[in-house]
Amino acid sequence: RQYFMYIFIAIEVYGMATIKEKSKRKNITLSPEAEKDLIKLSKILGKPQSKVIETLIKEKTKTLEKGEKIEALHKMKGAFHGLFKEKKIQTIKSEIEND
Repeated sequence: RQYFMYIFIAIEVYGMATIKEKSKRKNITLSPEAEKDLIKLSKILGKPQSKVIETLIKEKTKTLEKGEKIEALHKMKGAFHGLFKEKKIQTIKSEIEND
């Protein structure tokens, strides 16, 4: 009994166990062409069809998030214009060092 108590404490305190989320079952409808492509990708990658779909979704999400970040940077362009009143970086650095 005491042995199991030590294992439980180790799992709780040191986080030695990971809890995996359960997968959700979803029914989807695919065109015949998409179904053929999915089967082909599944065979090429050696993964179940559900993993292929999951991977494609993750890749597309990353691409979209990257695009959103780039768009946000473009919106910020010019936002800091005039902040340093046309001072050169060397001048700002020397002012900081002299303080």
